[in-house]
Amino acid sequence: MNLYIRTLGFDNMTSEAEAKFIKTGIRESIKEGFVIRHEKLDRGVIILRLSNSTGLYVYGRYEKNVFKYEYYFPFVVGKALSDNEEMTIERHLDKESYAVICDELKTGVTLIFYLQNVMDYLDYLYSGKDFNADDFNPDRKNEIGKVPIRNKKVALTGLSLGGIIMLPVRKERNSKKSRQDEIARKNLIQAAKNGDEDAIESLTIEDIDMVDNSGGLSATIELYRTKERQVSLEKENEQLEKLMNTDDLTQVFNRRCFNNDIINQTLQNKSSVAVAMIDIDYFKQYNDIYGHQMGDQALIEVGKCMNKYNREGIVRFYRYGGDEFTVIFIDQSEENVCEIMDSLINDIKFKEIPHKGSKTDCILTLSYGYAICTGQKIDIQALIKQADEQLYQHKKLRRLVTLNKK
Repeated sequence: MNLYIRTLGFDNMTSEAEAKFIKTGIRESIKEGFVIRHEKLDRGVIILRLSNSTGLYVYGRYEKNVFKYEYYFPFVVGKALSDNEEMTIERHLDKESYAVICDELKTGVTLIFYLQNVMDYLDYLYSGKDFNADDFNPDRKNEIGKVPIRNKKVALTGLSLGGIIMLPVRKERNSKKSRQDEIARKNLIQAAKNGDEDAIESLTIEDIDMVDNSGGLSATIELYRTKERQVSLEKENEQLEKLMNTDDLTQVFNRRCFNNDIINQTLQNKSSVAVAMIDIDYFKQYNDIYGHQMGDQALIEVGKCMNKYNREGIVRFYRYGGDEFTVIFIDQSEENVCEIMDSLINDIKFKEIPHKGSKTDCILTLSYGYAICTGQKIDIQALIKQADEQLYQHKKLRRLVTLNKK
């Protein structure tokens, strides 16, 4: 059920009632001919109007001239236009919907939101004005999504399930505060002077102006704000560092992070270091049969399984490149290394992702090799080479066993 349908007055609607409502609306719209169809792409849109400014946008595709419903979302017609120099529109990975990214000039922030009028966008692509859409495929992400669109206005609307309405409070100038309120206010100001952060947050501009000349309150507040900015900057740097070290697709650590970690001298002070090399069996065949989009989805599932075993400073999984991954184990016994790796292999098997192109199984599987070093001198490059060689031998052995079975 779409959560935001409640914002249009369907607060008590059940999932069954929702499905029946959408199905009836589609059937009636098709019967009356109220379907916007893109002939070249065999896509269609049905707009179920609930009022002059609200409704449900139903998106689907045609298969042998039969409309197949895929998803819907509630909408409100926007009126205020946002100023921007350019925008880009990209397809979402998991479904055939689109995200718009633009810089709003008035506020100076980047906005990311769902594209409401998808069919207008598809018509625009095929109009031939700014794009050559011959290679456009709505079933996957396209390079055309990276090309900026200029000189187009954007109308933004939002639906919310809750919020706070802020209204100005009228104050009588001549009103006198009670003695109790006055004492509490003085205590608050004194606490702010002493550096109490909660008190500083509670002060009004009127309070600050009133005592600034007598007690040096501005200096205290400025010190607090400087500290706040420093904490905020540190958090932003941490987030930036995390983004730089994380693989976009799988969300495990990336090759850049791996390269930094293996030159880190702290590895030399450990009692043991192990390296494992992993790859997906017959992944090229998987891409050839199921397509690169399904290949990306398979990599995402592998990344989810790997992140279960990440332990800061002990176990770290990295995407080495393509369908290859690597792991660094710090101060772990050979038994623990094998236990973690075998658990990962089983996690992928339990997902039972079909793989018709595999010569060792009918589902997606992983293979791994590892090497471990104990002692004073840790040679990471040697460990990588040994683990890679063991991986190769392991895969070769599995294929020989499969051939013998056949």
